[in-house]
Amino acid sequence: MALTIGSTVTRPNFKTIMTSLVTNFKQFLDIDALRSFKTQFLSEQNNKYLPYIVAATCCCLVYFGIASNNSSNKNKKKKRPKKKTGKSKGRASSVQKSTPKTTPAPPKPKKTSAEEIQEVNVKFNKEYREGIVQLLESYDPAVEEDTYKKKFYGEMLLKLLIELDGVDLISMEEGEAKNALKTKRKQSIKEIQSYLRKVDAL
Repeated sequence: MALTIGSTVTRPNFKTIMTSLVTNFKQFLDIDALRSFKTQFLSEQNNKYLPYIVAATCCCLVYFGIASNNSSNKNKKKKRPKKKTGKSKGRASSVQKSTPKTTPAPPKPKKTSAEEIQEVNVKFNKEYREGIVQLLESYDPAVEEDTYKKKFYGEMLLKLLIELDGVDLISMEEGEAKNALKTKRKQSIKEIQSYLRKVDAL
């Protein structure tokens, strides 16, 4: 026969336990049967056992009441972590969805031999030619700034010559285009070398 406790208490005290016992005890037993049982006991002069029976019944009810409360509390504690894990998974998925995907930048196309030669000539004419001409006209070895410019222009001109020398013309097919690039590169090299000699002679 199953016994259910009507109210759930976290910290049972004497008053609430007794109230629960009386309520459940009335539901658990038939009142008419209890009265007939009491009358029979009184008639048979077994009054001395009645207190023990009542005490044992009360102990059983208290035990089952506390056990049911503990089981309900354990079930609540077990359910809480499931809610937390659900939230954490939801947050993780939302973070993954919100992160944008980055695409790598496409590689730059390789320059042609003609573009490399043209780039060296543009750099020489725009960045170095005018400054070198001014330095050649007003160079004073006693001025620290002039000595610095002499060293700087010498290094830059040498770098341009190395870039021109590294232009690949061997892999090109023989023809007018290849011959034109060879001629253009030779002219650029001669011009830069002439300015480099003048700077070194200061």
